[in-house]
Amino acid sequence: DHLNLNTVTTRPMTNVFDLNQKEWNFKAAPSGILGETSLPLGVTDRAGLKSTHDSTYWAEVTKGFDFSGEDRVNADLFNRVLWQGLKGTRYPTKRTQTNFRDDDDH
Repeated sequence: DHLNLNTVTTRPMTNVFDLNQKEWNFKAAPSGILGETSLPLGVTDRAGLKSTHDSTYWAEVTKGFDFSGEDRVNADLFNRVLWQGLKGTRYPTKRTQTNFRDDDDH
């Protein structure tokens, strides 16, 4: 299912993933939030970002998650952990078509 009208009308991103393109480039940049960690990422632009919790919190709520490779984490559980940790609100249990930006109850 599409999430909204924007995802219904958006063109596929297949060209982005075509590794045979002659003029394709990508430069990964870590999130500015990671500048608060001790990771050796060289983050300089934090753009006013501040982490919602410290590393102890994230280590505790993700204890037991398997980050050893792609697609090994339970996506549903990880989404719930991220939602709670970043938004500070309960995870929605059903689609209500509510604009969550304006609804503090979700």
